[in-house]
Amino acid sequence: PNYFHYLDMAHKGGLEIATAHLGSDYYTGRLWDRLDRYKPRRDFRRAVSYFEQCKDVNNDCMEGLGLSLLQLGEKEKAIKALKKADAVVTLWVIYQFGSNGFNKNPKKANSYKSRLDQLYKKDPKSTYLLIREIHTILKFSKLKKGDGDALKEFAFGFRNPNPTGFPLDLELMVKLMKKAVKAKNADAAETLGSFYLEGKNVRRDK
Repeated sequence: PNYFHYLDMAHKGGLEIATAHLGSDYYTGRLWDRLDRYKPRRDFRRAVSYFEQCKDVNNDCMEGLGLSLLQLGEKEKAIKALKKADAVVTLWVIYQFGSNGFNKNPKKANSYKSRLDQLYKKDPKSTYLLIREIHTILKFSKLKKGDGDALKEFAFGFRNPNPTGFPLDLELMVKLMKKAVKAKNADAAETLGSFYLEGKNVRRDK
């Protein structure tokens, strides 16, 4: 297929952004729905192999490497890569919510939360990434109060298909979505209903 043919040529020619794209494609599996026959299934090992090749020149590759390693259960290597990438939001939510097989660790979570607060105070309008982080901070204050909308939004964060930001953790997503339903969030209830109907992330209703 033309897409992979030319992207692979660019990758082999040393263009790190092409290598990053290939890592991202295998992390997300996103081309599975777009192309006929030539569709990469989600393949975290292949994602790791590409991210490894661009991690030293591209911070997103380092974060993608960490998130891919999480999905393979290589937790120590994953955390090491995420720290090198300075993936503050990712590290915070891992320890705040106990995602991906980690135990909750309030002390570590608070240290990353403090870092986010410092970024916000330093420059509230710097980059898109920082805007995302600020939004996460503001939503978290509502989350602690049991706000259904905040619970739903954090739940969807763990469905994140991209190799940046929240780690992928579908079990935790469903758990938070159920809490959002208890908090009387209608959108969360509709979403959970569709999950059970279609068998997405939960056992399908018969």
